[in-house]
Amino acid sequence: MKSYTELDKQLTGLVLGIRQCNYIPYIDRMDIVQNTWLKILEKMQEGVLEDDYDKIKGYTFLIVRNSCLSFHKKNKLVYTDNLDTTLQWDEPIIEDEMDKEKYKGVLLECIEETKFTKVQRELMKMLLEDKTEDEIKTKLNLKVGQMGSIKYNMISKMKTSVGKRSRYVIKHHKNKVIHIPCFSRNDIEKKLDYQYTIRQIDHALQYNLNLGQYYIVKIK
Repeated sequence: MKSYTELDKQLTGLVLGIRQCNYIPYIDRMDIVQNTWLKILEKMQEGVLEDDYDKIKGYTFLIVRNSCLSFHKKNKLVYTDNLDTTLQWDEPIIEDEMDKEKYKGVLLECIEETKFTKVQRELMKMLLEDKTEDEIKTKLNLKVGQMGSIKYNMISKMKTSVGKRSRYVIKHHKNKVIHIPCFSRNDIEKKLDYQYTIRQIDHALQYNLNLGQYYIVKIK
């Protein structure tokens, strides 16, 4: 990831420097940085964002700013500074619901790699289900400060997967939300719960045939 150093410097500088992040505890600011990394990695994996700092630095600023504002609202804190209302600070970033499902699918695919621990997989799934911190800590029996450490390690591992491009995508004829990236024919076999053999998958790819309700797109 060529833009990592610049992005890491920007994100840390933002949570420690912009006034929207004032009065937020340090550990929560680091959580905001980690959650921002997750969103950046999602969109890079999907191909929505480029690995180019100059092109995405404005987008990352919006994520951090809105995350800090959301933290204050959630915790019922009030700013003493006068905000510039012409910039619509309180307007959230709205994403298409279908895109959200695709991004979730990308993360769930990534987290299944063997380099991730069981706790990291469970944490990711609960984060994607919008569970609260208290629910996550109770479910995973985490002590104070552990969740931030697990997130940090999880994101560090994900960074090495950003440049890994899928070769195939499993799609569904009726449910257009389903978009499952695969890296090999064996991966396709696994994602389809071994309902089809490698030979059947090869045949479907060669002659553009369906596999039940699914079909496979080869990425060029």
